[in-house]
Amino acid sequence: MPDIGDLKGGTIEKWYKRPGDVIHRDDVVCDIRTEDFTFGMVTDDDFDSIMGKILVEEESGVVDPGTVIFTTFSEEKHHGDSGDEKDD
Repeated sequence: MPDIGDLKGGTIEKWYKRPGDVIHRDDVVCDIRTEDFTFGMVTDDDFDSIMGKILVEEESGVVDPGTVIFTTFSEEKHHGDSGDEKDD
């Protein structure tokens, strides 16, 4: 969950990416609903990655800022080579 200023937490409203999907820079990965607004969470990596596991399902309750909500990994790891896995 992004840590944005005074954000007290949010609920994953909708996932746009699924495990195995390629994520490009600035892709909207999911919508997050807070008490005040809904926003699309975008990636800010300078490289493409593969969506790993979704750790927080849609509408499963309020998630605190800084909580890991999904993982990604490099294409090399997806194909069985070494690659770095990253938590988002």
